[in-house]
Formats: sequence, C-alpha cells, structure tokens
Amino acid sequence: LMVPFAINQEVKFEKGFGPKLGDLNLNIIKQTTETEFTNKLSPVYNSIKQISQSSLLSDKDLIGFAGAPWTTLVYMINKMSPKKGLPENFFSDSNLINDLLNVIEKFIKLHIKNQINAGANIIQIFDSWAGLLENKIDEYIYHPTLNIVDYVKELGVPIICFPRGIRNYKKYCEI
Repeated sequence: LMVPFAINQEVKFEKGFGPKLGDLNLNIIKQTTETEFTNKLSPVYNSIKQISQSSLLSDKDLIGFAGAPWTTLVYMINKMSPKKGLPENFFSDSNLINDLLNVIEKFIKLHIKNQINAGANIIQIFDSWAGLLENKIDEYIYHPTLNIVDYVKELGVPIICFPRGIRNYKKYCEI
C-alpha cells in the first residue's frame, strides 16, 4: 500500500478491519511527480539505506518489496481488502482500470529502483490477491507483472514473485 499512499490516495488502517483507502481520483494521482512520490516514501528508502550499511548485513542480502500491479489495483479500486471477493461492478470501467494500471506500473518501478538505490539487492513482488482473478489473468496479472520483472532484470537485480492463490502457477512461471 506504499504506492497508493505515495500517489495521494488516502491509506488508513482500522483495528480489527485492516486497510481503508480513500476515494480514487485518477486526475490527482496522475499529477503526482516522481519527486513527490520519492519524497513521500523517503523514510522507507532511508531505512533500507541504514540497514544495508549496517554490519549486520555483511554477508546477507537485503530484500526490497513491492505489491504487484494487480493487488495494488484491487486495493485502490475496492478501497479495502477484498477478503469477500471483488464486487460485481469491479470491471465496469475498463478505461479507469487500464489507465490506473499504467500509473501503478510506473510508480512500482520507481519504488523498486529507489529501494535498489538505497541498498536492496533482491526484490520481491507479492501479489496477495492473484487468486481472485479467474478471467483476464494475462491482461491483469501476467503481463503487468512481467513488465516489472523485465525492468528489475534490466537493473541487474534478482527478483522473486509470489502470486498467492493463482490457479495456473506453471503458466505464470513460463511467461
């Protein structure tokens, strides 16, 4: 939920409920600059830098983390954890979904790059809600995640992906 927070969607946590996100305003989100995003998450990057420079990690790797595009999209549109599944109208605005996925991908890449620059030497992409999707898996899970994986590989950093609950893990790995 770092990405929604840093691109100006309100993120709060309610005891006994979990995350609650504010209304989604794509115009405000699209106006977020890379500098604003990085500044908002600077405490994360500063912590990674401190840990990476610590003597505790002299022979250990430091794993950076990002939520996958699909899971980030689900939280941003649903405005909370989808523990009971997606609402029936979740896919009603395909333009919003596609525009938002493009913005999410851009900022996940920046978030990853900032973590690597701070000292993370492995990246993990965690797709908490991959198991919710039965159709359009190529469009919403495989391809957006592959774009992130290819980007991280270009940076020369190993990447781990975990699509929780996905039904065809073999195909996920092959793509």
